[in-house]
Amino acid sequence: MVHSTSLKVRFGELDPYGHVNHSVYVAWCEAGRGEALESIGLSLHDMATMGWQVVVTELRVRFRRPAVAGDEVVVETWIESIGGATSQWRQRVCRGDDVLCETEVRAGATGLDGRPQRMPVEFKAALGKLLVPSDHN
Repeated sequence: MVHSTSLKVRFGELDPYGHVNHSVYVAWCEAGRGEALESIGLSLHDMATMGWQVVVTELRVRFRRPAVAGDEVVVETWIESIGGATSQWRQRVCRGDDVLCETEVRAGATGLDGRPQRMPVEFKAALGKLLVPSDHN
């Protein structure tokens, strides 16, 4: 499934040109991944209580169009693939039918000490709820 997170551009997110600053898109996508995880029953707090976490190991961003003050945007979040200790996430920030930004994120499972570890079986199964194979995007 593709998870959607709705946001409204705030004045403090604008750069001197009146566009949303590029770093804000990364923060929006982080929020989208967090909400997507919560939607499948995996809050960051719950994962930490169980002794593990998901960390971004690689991030690619492609900017297409700017968002401006007052825009309502949607962050679409899904997973393309799940391995033993990593997952490949895709995201789009959209304003209506316009794609403003696209990201590719590789995330790794680690213990709280930051050392890589294989994903617990129940976590991997839960992530599968966000799985949308790349040939369906």
